[in-house]
Amino acid sequence: MTWLNFMSDYKGGHGNFGKWSWDQAIKAGYSGNQIKVALQEQGAAGYLLGSPLRTDYMQHYQGDTHPDNPLGKYQGPKGNFGRAAYNEAKGGGWKAQDIYDEIQSGRSGMQMMGGALDQYYNDLQIERDNAQIARDAEAATATATFRADLLAQQQSAAAEQQRIQEEMAAQAARVKGRSPTGVGGAASVKGSRLSITESGGRKGTKRFARPTQYMNTLGMTSGGTGSAGKSPLNL
Repeated sequence: MTWLNFMSDYKGGHGNFGKWSWDQAIKAGYSGNQIKVALQEQGAAGYLLGSPLRTDYMQHYQGDTHPDNPLGKYQGPKGNFGRAAYNEAKGGGWKAQDIYDEIQSGRSGMQMMGGALDQYYNDLQIERDNAQIARDAEAATATATFRADLLAQQQSAAAEQQRIQEEMAAQAARVKGRSPTGVGGAASVKGSRLSITESGGRKGTKRFARPTQYMNTLGMTSGGTGSAGKSPLNL
């Protein structure tokens, strides 16, 4: 007799399945969904399923194609969810956490066995590691971008400062070139040519070597008493 799954242990007297088979499986601790999935496999293998078994029991539970038992089609031969079932579900597009959450919901009646749990924790750690690697790469990219932007800003600020300094220096040079020198100092008196009226009524321009000569000409030196010593200002 070929053993297919756990329901092979509960065949009836004629090698097929009836209500007695169901009741024995329930007493052994299997859920209705587990039993239905196992009986569906038995029926697909050619074993007969009694009509009362199908109408009174099986139709009240979710089999391997029911949307409320999405992992039922991966049920292992012993009625639970082992490493092989786990890998098949992953191959079918399930993610590790989704598999775990669905089994924990209890809808299938299955339990995750040791091999499946070990693989789940390994996959979870790999996902965490990959997520951390992605975060580190993103942070490194953000840091590199920040540093590049900061360097560009510093270079721009330095160039602007250089431009301002050069502009200020050029402006100072232009101002210095337009400023007169020696105005109002001793040079403006020494050696200057002054227009005066000399004695005898001649008018002209005469250069004086020293300021005292100019003052004497005007008769403003001290000690002048006669007509020659009088200042023209007193006439």
